[in-house]
Amino acid sequence: MRAQIEAAKKRRQEEEEERKRREAEAEEEEAKQLAELEAAEEWERVAEAERVAEEARKQEEEQRRRAAEEARKQEEEQRRRATEVAAQQGAAGGSGDGPMDVDRTAEEEEKTKKKKNKGKGKQTAEDEEEEEMELVGGAAHCRTCVRDNEQCRINTRAILRWRTNVEVGRVTARAPTGTSCL
Repeated sequence: MRAQIEAAKKRRQEEEEERKRREAEAEEEEAKQLAELEAAEEWERVAEAERVAEEARKQEEEQRRRAAEEARKQEEEQRRRATEVAAQQGAAGGSGDGPMDVDRTAEEEEKTKKKKNKGKGKQTAEDEEEEEMELVGGAAHCRTCVRDNEQCRINTRAILRWRTNVEVGRVTARAPTGTSCL
């Protein structure tokens, strides 16, 4: 009987060890599955973050493309307008109707002044600059000169160069120096 009790104890002990081993394996398997699940969730979060970043990059790229397209359209519109203005100015010609037509009497006065100065030595840079500046009247008066009851002084050579550039197709953002009243 003693041997049977010993054998029963031993069996119980083996069964207990087997049960503990199975529980440990089950816990280990459960921990492994949990780790795999967490890794999969982390992978999904990273993939989602990358997708969001890619989408943001595409939107930013689309905005830059739209801005560049808008700038190109505005530039084309400015060129078109400049061409129309040049065509209108060319159509006005020297008829006396254009706002930048030179007052003929002022032009004659300048020629007379040049003849008087002929042979009187070297002219200074200031005198040369004045030669280029011409008095304009009529419709060419700017608001300031009309208010002050004066004639406008402009650089007609600069205006002619500017008109030529516009006719050739060059577009400038602003008027060149000397083309507006001083």
